[in-house]
Amino acid sequence: DGIGVSAVKHVDIFSSFLKETVNLNQGRIDQLDTNVDALKTYLRGSDWVPKIRGFEEQGSWAHETIIRPVDGDEFDADLLVMVSPVDGWTAADYVTSLGEAFKGSGVYKDKVKVWDYCVTIVYAGDNRVDIAPCVVSRQWEGSLEVCNRRDNKIERTEPIEYTNWIKERNTYSGSNSFRKVTRLVKYLRDIKTTFTCPS
Repeated sequence: DGIGVSAVKHVDIFSSFLKETVNLNQGRIDQLDTNVDALKTYLRGSDWVPKIRGFEEQGSWAHETIIRPVDGDEFDADLLVMVSPVDGWTAADYVTSLGEAFKGSGVYKDKVKVWDYCVTIVYAGDNRVDIAPCVVSRQWEGSLEVCNRRDNKIERTEPIEYTNWIKERNTYSGSNSFRKVTRLVKYLRDIKTTFTCPS
């Protein structure tokens, strides 16, 4: 009937809008994966002091809610570098030395910015990668802590648990709809610029 055909057309238009306007396209995802793989390889081979236990995606990249940049803005991916504690190091030591490790590279030295919690590698075009040290098992076995360089404090965090929580919520709604709605709200925030909200 006419109502059914109209509804299908609207679903198709909406799906196309998500795919072509809101969602991060596959080419950018592939480039992000290539960039991150290169960063991991570089850091593992560098003389950065902490023992690297592994890497964890976090934020919208891990939650699969990353969206296409709006109006020439950048998109970013958040990466945790999981490290063993270093005796005598402060929070600032972890972040500052990570920045220095990248500044010592011919490839990355002109792309590095050091912030309070992370080091950002800014790529030509519209993407960047934020890399944050996460100290593992400093307080107790399995504890996770990020480093606040500005206040020189090590702070407890649960990024993996939060990512698992987000993924679980997405299964409740079915059809990946929790992620779709999250992407839409982020797109609306970025296109309207009349309100702000954390991702």
